[in-house]
Amino acid sequence: MCLGWGMWSVCGGAATAQSTAAQPQSAAPPSAAPSGSAQTADKISTAILHRALYESVWGKPAHCVVRQSISVFDKRMSGIGEYVRIGGGSGRMKFSLRFSAHDHLNSLLQVCDGRRLMTIEEFGDQKHLSEVDLERVRNPLVWTTESVRNDPTTSMYLAIGGQAEALRKLCQQYHWTHLREAKLPVGDVWILSGQLATTPVVIHGQAPIDLKLNAPNQLGLLPTRAEVTVGTQESEVPFWLYSVLQTRTAEELGEQGQGYALRVSTEWAEPRLLAEEQLPAEFFEAPSVSGEHLTDETELYLPPTPRQLTAQRLPVNR
Repeated sequence: MCLGWGMWSVCGGAATAQSTAAQPQSAAPPSAAPSGSAQTADKISTAILHRALYESVWGKPAHCVVRQSISVFDKRMSGIGEYVRIGGGSGRMKFSLRFSAHDHLNSLLQVCDGRRLMTIEEFGDQKHLSEVDLERVRNPLVWTTESVRNDPTTSMYLAIGGQAEALRKLCQQYHWTHLREAKLPVGDVWILSGQLATTPVVIHGQAPIDLKLNAPNQLGLLPTRAEVTVGTQESEVPFWLYSVLQTRTAEELGEQGQGYALRVSTEWAEPRLLAEEQLPAEFFEAPSVSGEHLTDETELYLPPTPRQLTAQRLPVNR
């Protein structure tokens, strides 16, 4: 489906807990960059997003309210839900959204116990179930050193589902053109503005799900601009992704000559830290789907093996 988690967002060995005090090497706090330095808005914005991605995977347990509105085909839908993560590299999380659309209810549920992510999407009388085996995704990854854990691509491969996957996509889909600081009721934030990347960004994943992000936009439904609000190191939940606004105008045509006005606003609002003991293991158990068809999407998320990476680097004779 062209909008990521169905129509819900435009942005899908066991891990060892990692302290949020560690600083990813490629994502030093932007405040460390001197005013007037040679760093571009794109580089600094990318560093902010990489740090937000790192915190979404390795950070402390947190909860927030999720609000989303989608305007497309001259129709508007609004939904509300919640997101809970354990963090620490565990992969455990629960993300839900419910939308009312005309005379039926649409819903999304993603739940992961750290071993398997299950996604249940319901559009009226249609239902789609999928799963991702996280242990198969983790097997090719080795993060025995802090430098490997701090590599943004390590966090990308572990960012499956929920807010973490939204950040995985933002890190790779846009080139960032403007950056400013602001004071909002939630505190000091960074506001990043960017445009859809027409070439792969410098740091990107190599899993099939990542490579799909640069596929041609044939239907003209992919947002071409994004504005992202991210908290600072001093936020209650450091480098929290507070909101994402993604838009496209009808005049911007896709590969097939079609164009649609599109606006998707997602808020990850009212974040608060939790103690892990507040979230029993049962909270992250998937509902029973006995007898229903499950699509296995694990292959989409598998990182390349060292042999595959070597093959990708070999020159191609034409």
